[in-house]
Amino acid sequence: MRVTSSNQVLSEVEYNIVGKRPIRPDGVDKVTGRAQYGADVKLTGLLYGKVLRSPHPHARIRSIDTSKAEALPGVRAVITAKDLPFASLSREELGGDYGRLKFASDHMMASDKALFKGHPVAAVAAVNGHVAESAMALIEVDYEVLDAVVDVRQAMAEGAPLVHEDLRTSSMGEIADKPSNIAAHLSYEKGDVEKGFGEADVIVERELTTASVHQGYIEPHNSTAFWNTDGLLNVWTSTQGAFAVRAAVADVLRMPVSKVKVTPMEIGGGFGGKITAYLDSITALLSQKAGAPKMTGGVKQVDCQGRNVRQIVDGLEAMYPGIKDRLVEEGEIRSNLAVAIDGDVARMGMLERVSETSEVHFVPAIGGG
Repeated sequence: MRVTSSNQVLSEVEYNIVGKRPIRPDGVDKVTGRAQYGADVKLTGLLYGKVLRSPHPHARIRSIDTSKAEALPGVRAVITAKDLPFASLSREELGGDYGRLKFASDHMMASDKALFKGHPVAAVAAVNGHVAESAMALIEVDYEVLDAVVDVRQAMAEGAPLVHEDLRTSSMGEIADKPSNIAAHLSYEKGDVEKGFGEADVIVERELTTASVHQGYIEPHNSTAFWNTDGLLNVWTSTQGAFAVRAAVADVLRMPVSKVKVTPMEIGGGFGGKITAYLDSITALLSQKAGAPKMTGGVKQVDCQGRNVRQIVDGLEAMYPGIKDRLVEEGEIRSNLAVAIDGDVARMGMLERVSETSEVHFVPAIGGG
């Protein structure tokens, strides 16, 4: 098989799929406008939600006053982290599940601290988006601005500002006795690494850094929720993981998954960024608090800031992997890869067969959702 021009026929084999232009099953609906995306959901008596977000990357929340927003005509509900089930549960009631549920609840809405720029601190539901926007501006939040952690290596250093003050490192099955920004220390080993390096003809070491990135989908995150009086919760959202959203919402709201139905709508791009639930629990609580479902119908949110890349400051170092490879002229590449992502450290081993004519490429194609 040779390539001599852009029109060169590369194969004479007739395949069923390869080389064909199959009709997209969703194509007609999309080009005719029949396809329903998350923002297209329309329910009777629909309310519109807006999320108030922290302008600070790291700040303690001293107080939140929502009284002016609640008094604004057209506002049907205002919520803060105090409305999440976690706020009414004690450490004794939750036992060993306390820390996990706190992290999950705080991810939806900040309770005692804002942990990243754009962290939700309150939300409003109103008769239209303009009223919701005005009400959001009336919410008064008193912040104590704290030092931000913006570098992975600095975050792991002794004396660094603590993001989660209750977090203790889980290291090789043991829990540290003092707080840290390092969630876990894991070790994956295969074979004799030091012997492998000792036998190497060439050893290549690299340290790589990356900035925080975003998938760049066009459609913003969105969510519509209807919490009925019979206890059933319906959520319509543009998601790549309907079951992941259902599990996350049921967990944070302390509901059986059988009571939560998630309908995935058409998605305007995701690329892995629309699996985690960001707005859905907030929208559900607004629907519940807004009152009679016959009047409110549901609550809709379309939010450009509800996303999976946390904004902290420009130039955030999101990942710092150190790579050390050994290459023998013929046989194997053994890689020992140490990775630090968002303060979590892992060590992994890789084994790959190569020949003496193979090229070695360093491609930092490691990412986190």
